[in-house]
Amino acid sequence: AKFTFSRERGGNQGARGSGIGDKGGDFFIENVWEELDHPGEFFFNKVTSLLYLVYNGTGAPPPDVIVVAPQLQTLLNISGSQSDPVKDLKIEGVSFTASAITYMMPHGVPSGGDWAMER
Repeated sequence: AKFTFSRERGGNQGARGSGIGDKGGDFFIENVWEELDHPGEFFFNKVTSLLYLVYNGTGAPPPDVIVVAPQLQTLLNISGSQSDPVKDLKIEGVSFTASAITYMMPHGVPSGGDWAMER
């Protein structure tokens, strides 16, 4: 068997963890049936239109479980400029519960911390 891993855009967030004594975190290969072994992983069969999901919990999933397949990467965008900045903004009573996966999108690491910003 031959496995080729190539990265194109994204995935360059860097600055994860302290780098002292750790060997890096988990990584996931998505939508591969043979790799379904961790809670939250999924496989979508395009031929049968069936979604297989490894349940992220203990015991059997409840009968009323809801699976959300978000499509939007950005749920809220508030933009200003140096000459016309956003001012006096107050957001209340809003819950953001899901967004599309963005971890392989282009990101920048503005500091040495363990976080990144989408470009």
